[in-house]
Amino acid sequence: MAESMTERVARAISNAAYDDKAKAAIGAMREPTEEMLLASWHQTASVSSERRMAVELGTPRSAHLAKMKQRWQAMIDKALEDG
Repeated sequence: MAESMTERVARAISNAAYDDKAKAAIGAMREPTEEMLLASWHQTASVSSERRMAVELGTPRSAHLAKMKQRWQAMIDKALEDG
């Protein structure tokens, strides 16, 4: 079974088994910056440039960023839940 994100972070920051510090580190990532959100959107290979452009042109920036933040937070919440 693969290590959870929590276990990998704990091992990386303390070279020890699962630790509360790992959960704190993952939890800290729950509030991404706008730059982080935009970087994740622009680096997603599965979204064609045509579709990305259509989404960017048809959606207000604030709504677009809010949706990306919800997805980001869902990923972090899942990592914390699995930890």
